[in-house]
Amino acid sequence: MTEKEKSASGLDMEVYKQSVWGDCTINGISSQKKSLVINEDIKLKQGHFKGTCVAYPIEEKEGGFYCFGGNYLASSDSRVSEYIEEICGHRFYGAIPIHDRFEPYQN
Repeated sequence: MTEKEKSASGLDMEVYKQSVWGDCTINGISSQKKSLVINEDIKLKQGHFKGTCVAYPIEEKEGGFYCFGGNYLASSDSRVSEYIEEICGHRFYGAIPIHDRFEPYQN
């Protein structure tokens, strides 16, 4: 674990939920809580596109994949911004998509 990850571990990030369509996470972790804790509830990773950051549940299920469920995370704490900079390669201040909607593979 890097120093920036250590400094961000345990910090709360507020969950921002979209209100138009209801819960699109299919009971994902962000539908159950108002805030999520880095490295306890969620982990931050580089997204599929260079320079992006996404959040995933710590406890990942097998037999499918995670995708965006409509909710975002945000924090005004500079330690979170510094950790995201380490992940993405640039400073970032804004909301991070939460990929907590689980879609099982179809046979």
